Amino acid sequence: MKICINAISTRGSSGIRSYFKIICTELPRRNPDIEFLFLVNSEIERDLDKTLKNVNVIVSSMSNGWKRTFYEQLIFPFVARRNKVDLIYMMSVFDIFFAPCPTIIRVGNMLPYEKDIVMRHKYVKTIFRLFLLRFTTWISMRSSDATMVMSEPAADILKSKYPKMANKIRGIYRGVDSSFLSNCRIDDLNLPSEYILVYSHLQEHKDLETVIRGYALLKEKVKAPPLVIVGGKDNLRYLRLLEALVDEKNLHEYVKFTGGFDRKYVGELIRNSLCVIFPSLVETMPVTLAEEMLCGAAIVACDSGVTPGIAGDSVLYYTPGSALQLSDRVEEVVKQSSLREKLGASAISRAKNLFSWDKALTKRIEFFREIHDRV
Repeated sequence: MKICINAISTRGSSGIRSYFKIICTELPRRNPDIEFLFLVNSEIERDLDKTLKNVNVIVSSMSNGWKRTFYEQLIFPFVARRNKVDLIYMMSVFDIFFAPCPTIIRVGNMLPYEKDIVMRHKYVKTIFRLFLLRFTTWISMRSSDATMVMSEPAADILKSKYPKMANKIRGIYRGVDSSFLSNCRIDDLNLPSEYILVYSHLQEHKDLETVIRGYALLKEKVKAPPLVIVGGKDNLRYLRLLEALVDEKNLHEYVKFTGGFDRKYVGELIRNSLCVIFPSLVETMPVTLAEEMLCGAAIVACDSGVTPGIAGDSVLYYTPGSALQLSDRVEEVVKQSSLREKLGASAISRAKNLFSWDKALTKRIEFFREIHDRV
């Protein structure tokens, strides 16, 4: 059997890049009877282990925009046929419509399927891009032989939206690399000895406004530790909105936006927190939440999207948009050390069961074989 993994659009240091690094090395290593052909761009070529005998590589410079579309749709089908490929796994949601063999697309972004949350983004360009992504995904789901979604709860949501294609949709958790758990002292990060943590990109669908409003209510009730918000500051418009809200609530002495941190600090950053808030309204496979669970954090999470299906009863929940409920849940966690210990132990146990790379890789190969044999 020969499997082509198309990662031509994968780049940067995002979650999909870390996912690819594991896939491209561990799948061939664990399955020497299967030949793998990787279609990549020059940026991620270095992630591959070319010493493996069952790995072949095609590097394409046509990895952006219309050039990529032209190559994937019109040139690569001939390349796949010439290389006698038996199955193509797309690392994106765009199918190859004239593929000479079965194809599987990957859905890694559930945001386009939540219209109300999409409209929180103020830029027309962003809204248009998300709706276009939904439309093209629907076309690719119809065209492909199967759709892999990065978590079972996200797959269930997608099945409910497209019941006629439910039999083609499969949810398979990705694993979470535990290397971030290594001890790395955070003394030089200038953080308070006790703090409430939000570890999140600054994006509208993360609903950090509710976090700040909830924290303001918490400060009115108890002497709460500072709120530390860790995440890249790329979305300056949203950052300015949050900073204005902090000023409005007179919290500038208690709320700290740190920007992004080096990954080596993540484990200790989470473990040293008194409470972690996970406010996101929509996710597919929330790696950040998984990391927080693996660290044994006491988590207060938004009861929205896939989060309840992933975190189960190992976190406390608040209703989306309810600052009052959020403040009440955080107050419970801050005041009760026994509750923090209970939540932390439960989170670790659940995370180890769900986010094992061993399980993730095994299920992917089983799925690949199933689709190949079925078609």
